[in-house]
Amino acid sequence: MSANTRQREFEKRHGLKTKSFVLPAELIERFKDACQKAGVTQSAQIQYLMTKFIEETEKDRNEFDASL
Repeated sequence: MSANTRQREFEKRHGLKTKSFVLPAELIERFKDACQKAGVTQSAQIQYLMTKFIEETEKDRNEFDASL
């Protein structure tokens, strides 16, 4: 079994998906450097940012629904 196949099987078992982004090179480098300085992985920080954004938008939506 190849390493690629094992990786895909691991991702499937753990509910993981790959997401690609096309972003400006300078932003990517600054983000990489900031993550290193903070001692966090880029993946963990992106997951944190995505979760916070989802929570904020859901909160805003719930507040809007409650005002109707």
